[in-house]
Amino acid sequence: MRTNEGFRERLFYVIHWAGFLTTSWITFWILREATEWPNLLGVFTVFVPLILGWLVRTLNEGYVSPLPWIKKKVREVQ
Repeated sequence: MRTNEGFRERLFYVIHWAGFLTTSWITFWILREATEWPNLLGVFTVFVPLILGWLVRTLNEGYVSPLPWIKKKVREVQ
C-alpha cells in the first residue's frame, strides 16, 4: 500500500498549505482593510487555520514544522 501512504502524505501536505495560505490571506486582509489594530484575541484567531492545518498533518505524520515549506521531519514515524 505504498501508493495509499503517498496519497495521504500529499493530502495532509495540501491541507497544511491551505491553512497557511488562509492565514496569510486573513492577515493581508486585516492589514489592508482594518482601521485599527485588532486586539490580542483577534491576533490569535488569525492563526487558527494555520494551527488546524499543522495539527492535522502532525497527528497523521508525526511532528513536522509549522511552516509548510520546511519538509524535514524532526522525528521519523516508523
